[in-house]
Amino acid sequence: MSFLKFGACAALAVTVALPISSIADSAAPVQKSVQATPTLNPADQRIHDYIMNNPTVLIQSLQAYQQEMKKKEHDEKIIASIHAADNMRNPSFNTVAGNPKGSVTLVEFFDYQCIMCFRVYKDIEKLTAKNKDLRVIFRLLPIFGKASVYAAKVDVAAAQQGKYDKFHDLMFKAKHLEGKLKDSDVRSIAKKAGVSLSKSVMKSLSSDQSKAYLKQNLTLARALKISGTPTFYIMPTKGTVTRENLHFFGGVAPIQFLQKAIDSISGKDQAAIVAKKVATDNKK
Repeated sequence: MSFLKFGACAALAVTVALPISSIADSAAPVQKSVQATPTLNPADQRIHDYIMNNPTVLIQSLQAYQQEMKKKEHDEKIIASIHAADNMRNPSFNTVAGNPKGSVTLVEFFDYQCIMCFRVYKDIEKLTAKNKDLRVIFRLLPIFGKASVYAAKVDVAAAQQGKYDKFHDLMFKAKHLEGKLKDSDVRSIAKKAGVSLSKSVMKSLSSDQSKAYLKQNLTLARALKISGTPTFYIMPTKGTVTRENLHFFGGVAPIQFLQKAIDSISGKDQAAIVAKKVATDNKK
C-alpha cells in the first residue's frame, strides 16, 4: 500500500495600492463558460431512460455475453481436440496404465506436484479397476519447474523399463505437492518402484529422448489451449474422433462424470444409446 504525504504552504498577504479603475475592473462579474449537455434523439433517449429505470438489464446482458464467450471457448477447444486426437492417443513413450489394448482411451495432462491432480489420481485408479477396457495415457506438464522436468526424465525411464504404472502411483502417494518435490525425492521413489537410474540410463535420458517426451506434451498443450492441470480427454482408442465421441474436462472432474463419458463411448450408457437412436430415426 502506498501513502501520500501532503505539505502545508504559508501565504504572505501584501497590501498593494491599486488605481480605483483597477478595483472597479476587478469587481466586474466573471462570465462562466457553461458546457451544454448533449441532447439525445428520441430513440436514444428512450433507451437511456429504460436502462436507468432497469439497471439489471446491463447485468443480465453482461452475464449472457460471458456465457456466450465460455461456449465459444469450449467449442474452440473441442475442435482443437479433434484435430489433435491422434497425437493425444499415441504417446511417444509407454506412459500408460490400465488396459494397453483397451477400446476407450482417457488422456490426462498432469504434474506430480499439482494438488488437484493428487485429488483425482485415486479416482483414475478406481476407473481403471472398474473398466477393464480402459486405456489411460498420462502426459506430464512440468508447470512446477525444475523438479517436475526431472520427474519427466524418470517418467521416460520408468516407461522404457515397464515400471511406469508403479512409479506414477508411488510419486503421488509420496505427496510432494506445490513446489515441495526435489530431484532426490524422485530418485528415491524410482528406486522403490524398481526403476534403474544408472549412469548410462541417465545419460540417455539427458539426450533427445526426454526432450522429445516433454516437447510432444508441451506442443499438444499449446495446441489444445490447456490452461492448467489436471485436464482430461476421453475418446475411442481407434477410429474417427468426433464431437459425439470426444469428452473434455478441465480441472477436477467428478468420477461419475468421467464414468459416464467412458460408458457413452463403450456403449454402456443407455441414455446415450436411446438419444443416438432417436437422432438417427429423425434423419430418416
